[in-house]
Amino acid sequence: MNNIITDKKPKQTTLAFIKKFLQPSTKRYILGTNAYAKSIFDALKNQGLVIEAFVDDFTKETSFEGIKIITRHHLQSLCGGSVIVAATTNKTKSVIQTIKALNEKLDVLDYFSFQKHSALPLLEVQFPDETQDPIRKTFADFREDFKQHRQNYQDIFERFADERSKNEFSSIINFRLTQDMDFLQDFDFRMHEQYFEDFLPNPKVFFDIGGYQGETSLEFIKRTPDYEHIYIFEPSEKNINLAKEYLHAYKNIDFFAIGVGKEKQTLFYKNQTKQQDTSNHITHYAKEGTQALPIDSIDALIAESKISQKVLNGGGAMIKMDIEGAERDALLGMKQTITSYHPTLAICVYHRFDDFHKIPELILGIRDDYTIFFRHYSETLDESVMFFVPKPKHKGYQ
Repeated sequence: MNNIITDKKPKQTTLAFIKKFLQPSTKRYILGTNAYAKSIFDALKNQGLVIEAFVDDFTKETSFEGIKIITRHHLQSLCGGSVIVAATTNKTKSVIQTIKALNEKLDVLDYFSFQKHSALPLLEVQFPDETQDPIRKTFADFREDFKQHRQNYQDIFERFADERSKNEFSSIINFRLTQDMDFLQDFDFRMHEQYFEDFLPNPKVFFDIGGYQGETSLEFIKRTPDYEHIYIFEPSEKNINLAKEYLHAYKNIDFFAIGVGKEKQTLFYKNQTKQQDTSNHITHYAKEGTQALPIDSIDALIAESKISQKVLNGGGAMIKMDIEGAERDALLGMKQTITSYHPTLAICVYHRFDDFHKIPELILGIRDDYTIFFRHYSETLDESVMFFVPKPKHKGYQ
């Protein structure tokens, strides 16, 4: 793999920030009101240190842990010498740039570096896995998995079809190993490009598994106006209804208000509290909970003629999947589909700590005649996608 760095010394600016942040006289702030923010607050409290305020533009609450909440707009008036830890793992680079644009006198540090180098007992950075285990895995779990299975990662790396895949894969691994955002400097938030790359064939049938409110399907329609059929799977009744409204003007779209898995079953959404949440998600899957979640497999839906075999027999199908850590179960439930129809696959590989090798190993165990690409579409740990393109359908690669 390209220049893998298993550990990296902190920058002097990082150590200086931490020293200043922990001085009793410092005016300190925490951006965010999530579990990471609470982790910092609790650690400071145990040392007899206080913060001036939490910073959060996306809550109606006026306080968190008994401390006032202010918006980023208030940062403009802060004097030099104030310090802020950005306790967010989403769009971290943009958040820090926004703060510096508001007030260049402020010192800001990302949570990744602060957690790793502050020596405080802080919450480890977690992966956004929303499957049945409510105890999420962390970057520490990834580091151990990489140590134990480095050859597996190397084997996947060597299967990538282009240098960009290899470089991006290596950069994300280095970030996970070191928590140094320097490895992410070349990445930006590119949601409109996600799942649609020049090396892909021209699919006419699109499976939008984890369809949310239909945005990805609409992007597919814009790029493939002569499409034949779209299948959207989204377990949230609210989201699937919004998707129907959003896409009402388009033909040949089937909506399934279910989750996709390895077999027919019922799981549940189980609400989390704000303090448990470390991402945009507020639920995890469980055997019991507050809202039923029907699950079915793609193989079963085809066998029951709820998905047309005639459409698939024409070839050129693409399956996109972003289902919060349930991707492996869904792939197990479409083994026959992959074997029989050889679809192009665009699978999110960032929800679970070992997805980078477990998901490609699973797919290649079903069919080995795929060319693999890797692309990352965000500024931090989310939105890594592996593409599996049937040989020889991909464009420009052998």
